[in-house]
Amino acid sequence: MLTVGRIRRSRRIRQSAPDATLARLIMPTAVAERRPDKAFTPHPAISA
Repeated sequence: MLTVGRIRRSRRIRQSAPDATLARLIMPTAVAERRPDKAFTPHPAISA
C-alpha cells in the first residue's frame, strides 16, 4: 500500500507540473545521451 501511495503522489506532481518544467527534466537526459556520441564520432581512433 505504501508503494501505491508514492506512485499516486508522483502522478499528482506530474499532472500539476507545467509543460515547461517537464521539458526541462526531459531535455537534460537527451543532451547527456547525445554528448557521448558527439565526443566519440570525431575521434574514431581513440574510441577504437
